[in-house]
Amino acid sequence: MKNFYIILFFTIPIKLFSQPVNTFTTSSDGWTAICEGACIEPVAAWVALNGNPGGCYKSSDNAAGMWYFYSSADFNTDLSLYYGSYLNFNLKQNTSASQTNESDVMLLKADGTKIVYNTPVNPGTAWTSYSVPLTEAGWKYSTLGGLPVTYADFISFLSAVNCLRIRGDYSNLTTETTWLDNVYVTDIVVLPIELSYFSASQNAINTLDLVWETQSETQSNYFQIEKSTNGGLSFDSIGIINAKGTSTNTILYNFTDEQFYTDAYFRLKAVDFDNSAAYSDIIFVENAIMEDNISLYPNPASSAVFVENLIGKIQYNSFHIFNCYGLKVYEQNESADQINSKFEFDVSNLKNGTYFLSLLSEGIETKTYVFQVIH
Repeated sequence: MKNFYIILFFTIPIKLFSQPVNTFTTSSDGWTAICEGACIEPVAAWVALNGNPGGCYKSSDNAAGMWYFYSSADFNTDLSLYYGSYLNFNLKQNTSASQTNESDVMLLKADGTKIVYNTPVNPGTAWTSYSVPLTEAGWKYSTLGGLPVTYADFISFLSAVNCLRIRGDYSNLTTETTWLDNVYVTDIVVLPIELSYFSASQNAINTLDLVWETQSETQSNYFQIEKSTNGGLSFDSIGIINAKGTSTNTILYNFTDEQFYTDAYFRLKAVDFDNSAAYSDIIFVENAIMEDNISLYPNPASSAVFVENLIGKIQYNSFHIFNCYGLKVYEQNESADQINSKFEFDVSNLKNGTYFLSLLSEGIETKTYVFQVIH
């Protein structure tokens, strides 16, 4: 008998993310890549392929030193009307090795003073979507160790943006490459798409069917399906479905996620032919169909994570923990006579962040759990 887990989300017409916006469809849109301090400038150029989708802005390191993407004139202006909205952008890099933690986003005034923001995770080797709040929450003065920014000062910076900087250098290596795409700020203009619902149903293990319906569309190009397995901190694109263009009829769309291994958040990105973009509301879907009764707890964890089968022995003999960059940080192997119903994993030495626990049988990965470490 099949089990179903369905979430229905009825909404008003979804919101448009309007100007300022740079999508790098045909050019660099005025962006540059510049090294911070005395170092050799990275090699930057617009590329027609490998975007999310279409073109994007690419920059490659060629020496030691930190470098950033510098904003176009579209963002170097008074953005105070966007207080309470979000700065959105997509990033990916070609390596997850030797990662560093630095200020990820900066707002600078003409006199060189700045406030900085640290995103929850570094970009992966696939596109990672970011939404940085344009409120004082999370922003610091000058450095990540600086004092929290006040409302008054945040408005002061937002009213006189001389430069917006987005970090491009996430590694200690000197040969890494980072791609930037779809930089925009939210607005409150209605996109000409009426989304009547967005739902999900799990019909098999590791398979999820996503369904949505529009009542009308105007110049609608495509829908990008995005997924988060780290608690909604960041979203990755998992597929694109072409839209119908312009229609006053009810249209039903569907997409199958064949890698639904754990609980996840989903959203739709609707893109018009003029590259206007919008997001649906986010839905959360719990992986309700399980091969066994294994549970992981506590989540988040601070010192230890337990994996337990409530009705019998765990049929796995190898346990690997990976960080969000795909690097293995823990491994534990058991012999056949050591297999039992509960295992404990010490995570006290792991840094705060999102991790993936993979359970393997005879070297073959059969189940993966996502958990967070917060000390």
